[in-house]
Amino acid sequence: MKQIYLVASLIFLSSVIISCGSTLPTHYYRIDTDPDIEKIDQVIPLKVDVNAVRVPERYRDRIVYREGEYEYGFYEYSRWIDDPGQMIRRALINALSGSGLFSLVDLLGNDPDSDLDLNSEIVSFDQVIEGDVNFADFGVILELSRSDNGAPVWNYRTKERVEQRGDNGFASAMTVAVKTVITRAISEMEKSEELKNLPEKIKSKLQISNNK
Repeated sequence: MKQIYLVASLIFLSSVIISCGSTLPTHYYRIDTDPDIEKIDQVIPLKVDVNAVRVPERYRDRIVYREGEYEYGFYEYSRWIDDPGQMIRRALINALSGSGLFSLVDLLGNDPDSDLDLNSEIVSFDQVIEGDVNFADFGVILELSRSDNGAPVWNYRTKERVEQRGDNGFASAMTVAVKTVITRAISEMEKSEELKNLPEKIKSKLQISNNK
């Protein structure tokens, strides 16, 4: 009888624990995708279409943390409010529009009249745990290619790590990392002689096509 009572008690206790665990709230986080960038003086007269950002499967849902070089984990009750790819694409569109580097940045995508396509891929979007200090780690690959023939004209790979302040400061630190990376990338676009000379190349190609 005592054994039956013990088993029944354990089953009841397990059900209570499971029931309590299922009521834990899920917390959702976002990054700030509004531009934090200065206007650029010299406009490149090209239209840019920002394509969907490629995202590794591990970043689709839960927030990822990394300990050491090879160990990854997921927080059970912490989520991004949007797919990271959508947040980064929005940040890219807002920053490019705010910089004024190009004459037009398409806000919806799939513009048949665009001159350039911006393709990108997230490399890292992690919380890095190193002892008692946490960091937001963001890395991305960016490539601008011609819309008419798909030829790449500019590419860049960069990353940034920002120290997290406080237990709930990860999203804020990731925001700083993302804005730093995107600002740096746009600065590199501005320096590119290939991009500066591209409008004349496209114009010359159109003139040759029209004369045929």
